Amino acid sequence: MVSGYPSLEKLFSSARLADPPNDFIKTGRLQRKLNKMYGDGWAALHHTAGFVDPLHSTGIAHSLAGVEKLLSILTKLDKNPPLRNEKLHSYQSAFFDELALIDMLVAGCYKSRHHFDLFTAFTMLYFTCTIQYEQYRLSGKTPGMFLSADNPELSSIVKSCYMELKVLLNKNGSPSENDILNFVSLVTEKIKPFNDVGLMDPSKKNMYEHTAAIV
Repeated sequence: MVSGYPSLEKLFSSARLADPPNDFIKTGRLQRKLNKMYGDGWAALHHTAGFVDPLHSTGIAHSLAGVEKLLSILTKLDKNPPLRNEKLHSYQSAFFDELALIDMLVAGCYKSRHHFDLFTAFTMLYFTCTIQYEQYRLSGKTPGMFLSADNPELSSIVKSCYMELKVLLNKNGSPSENDILNFVSLVTEKIKPFNDVGLMDPSKKNMYEHTAAIV
């Protein structure tokens, strides 16, 4: 497995397998999603209800966002079961939409991973969503959904770029240099209305000094 990546092969050239177990260990499928995340007397937290992949490290932040929402529902509406159930249904619907967005952001990165410029371009969609979400929180507001999944323009951008990537990668053979440049230009143009930290700037060489926070 390692020999397929020359840089990793060099890095691990002097490594020895541990004993025990003296073998590679891998997990089974990690992805999961409940069909329902609340009921009579119970509600599931985000990480229990669904998980996509460790890529982008969304787990802890997404879990905390879920705890915030759930506590607000349970503490403010404990005397009003009908309204509480209505809000729990919204809590569930929002989570499923958030998970679908995360799934698309992760899937695009895995699909493009064999072409560095495609991968870095698609990754910028994740950072665009993250920056919008964090800046909204910094303004003192509580976002409706994690990673701005309730922003229809942002969600549409992610979906359209994902579909374009699939078309590009489904062509016969490897995408041409011109195909890759066109995709990079597409992402650059799409995120422009939300890009206030210099994402996709070639002079940065994928090393951004800015944080998501504007202070």
